[in-house]
Amino acid sequence: MFSVYLMRRLATPLTTLLLATLGTSAVARADFSATTTLTSDQERLTPNTSTATMGAMGTGTVFYSTALNTLTVTLSTQNLAANINGAHIHFIAPGGDPVNSNGPVKYDFISLAGLTSPIPGSAAAFTFPTITISGLTPADVQTFLDGRAYFNVHNAGSIPNSGVANFNGGQVRGNIVVTQVIPEPNSIVLLAVGGLLPAAGLLRRRGAS
Repeated sequence: MFSVYLMRRLATPLTTLLLATLGTSAVARADFSATTTLTSDQERLTPNTSTATMGAMGTGTVFYSTALNTLTVTLSTQNLAANINGAHIHFIAPGGDPVNSNGPVKYDFISLAGLTSPIPGSAAAFTFPTITISGLTPADVQTFLDGRAYFNVHNAGSIPNSGVANFNGGQVRGNIVVTQVIPEPNSIVLLAVGGLLPAAGLLRRRGAS
């Protein structure tokens, strides 16, 4: 009986305090992450066959922190036709096809990592330094959540019968599809508050009967 009485007495003040403390930050937000494999058949508008014929590929990851408003990016590649002369995340405009559209460069890894182009010795295998990007806008975040961002890695090389004259437009591409969304602590607290409010009402009804 004591525990029920105590919960009934504390439920309303506690929920009021939590909501007042959270304030405007109580709006649910989330961190997110994604891992993508870059391959030649994802290139647009002209895919090429170099993944199948020479094993050209890459792996890219992104992790977004709402608390810091930062995007942490990793990128590695292997078996390219020539040394890397461009590596980017591109953004596709709202309404564009995430798979079949191209978009302008948003983040240039060579510049962000302080490297020179082309990167010496990068054709066989290369891993970029981990890059942290700050100051994302809500529109930037939404672009990732919508799947309208992609990795693209370029070089000046070519291979016979690959489908393209050279890879200056990109040899391997990976569309970034967010697969894991992690609620912020505030969102978790709100879930708890959401469960506490009806419980408080139930206790009041029982106490009044």
